[in-house]
Amino acid sequence: QLVDIFSFAIEQDVVAIEPAVVFHIGWRTREGLPSAFSKSANALPGLPPVIGKITAGPVLLWNQADPEPGSPFDIADAPPRDLEGRAGVRLALDLDQASRRATTERGWMFRGELAGYPPVWDTDGFNTASAVGAVYLPLLGENAHLALRAGGAFASGPFPLQHAPSIGGGATLRGFQFQRYSGESSAFGSAEVRVPVGTVPFSTTTAVFQLSG
Repeated sequence: QLVDIFSFAIEQDVVAIEPAVVFHIGWRTREGLPSAFSKSANALPGLPPVIGKITAGPVLLWNQADPEPGSPFDIADAPPRDLEGRAGVRLALDLDQASRRATTERGWMFRGELAGYPPVWDTDGFNTASAVGAVYLPLLGENAHLALRAGGAFASGPFPLQHAPSIGGGATLRGFQFQRYSGESSAFGSAEVRVPVGTVPFSTTTAVFQLSG
């Protein structure tokens, strides 16, 4: 069931403790390469080496919520949501082989995450999974490219609404508020033709402007 959570308000206090062990992949292969904003980086052929990381560790979460009466957060026959703690483990994989330019015009990226929360503390046990990938393909013209993105998420068991898969916002569904819709699962995809129109130096950084359609 799709829920429009943006129509309701909820205030909550959250405490999160997420220590993790991180194993980096391929970062030393990029040592000595020029900055993505430098002219010399634009002249380098092909794609850079694959980089990424594997993250694993325990997760401790606690929240005290004050849901709006009548909202999906305040369902009479649902488990209590006003005071809830949960403990679990998380495993995430990040991979990236995108171009070094200020605007990514070729390459790919992937991110996936699995999390499990056993029936301890204030929950009956639930699991979550999510993944997102993107591919960037160069087109004719100066740095014009096609950007393809797809992803999804899934939750099983009596999960709290704070862990519900959602869509909304620039990363999943442009034109809608961040996490506008939530449910038991979600999927999204997009295709954009991007044409950078120039760079504007500002202080010690560079702002990049592009047209998407």
